Amino acid sequence: MQTNQSHTQIPHQPMRCLKVGDVAQKLGIGVSTVWQKLKDDPTFPRSFPLFGSGKATRWRETDIDNFIISRLQSAALSR
Repeated sequence: MQTNQSHTQIPHQPMRCLKVGDVAQKLGIGVSTVWQKLKDDPTFPRSFPLFGSGKATRWRETDIDNFIISRLQSAALSR
């Protein structure tokens, strides 16, 4: 028996990478706090080296957005 499945094409959106200052601004915290959270908070989004040297560290914007959403959901549940 053959089934006919409909697949919806989702338009591809380019991945946007954020610098540490952009992450700090989006979260409303300081740059040093971003680095501290990366070190101490296992739920904080992981950064990645843009190049092999590791000096150009970036975060995927979707990871930061999802982190914010999860914090909002946690806050709503604790009310």
